[in-house]
Amino acid sequence: MTDLTRLEIAANLKADAGPNWYPYKFVAVKGGIICTGCETRPKKSGPNKGEIMYTMKNKFDVIVTPDDLAGEA
Repeated sequence: MTDLTRLEIAANLKADAGPNWYPYKFVAVKGGIICTGCETRPKKSGPNKGEIMYTMKNKFDVIVTPDDLAGEA
């Protein structure tokens, strides 16, 4: 499992906003990483059909600490 996947999983668990909430922006700060995310849905048509589309609904930040990442190992 890559670190990015562990970070995304930790952010989603900490956000507790459901399976469609997904982080898209990561900013490193002292003591952790600020993850900004929102609800997503799959694209319905076109060449990128099925890929994630960010709806910008339910957008908020969560702070993921090293302890949160250690729990995902």
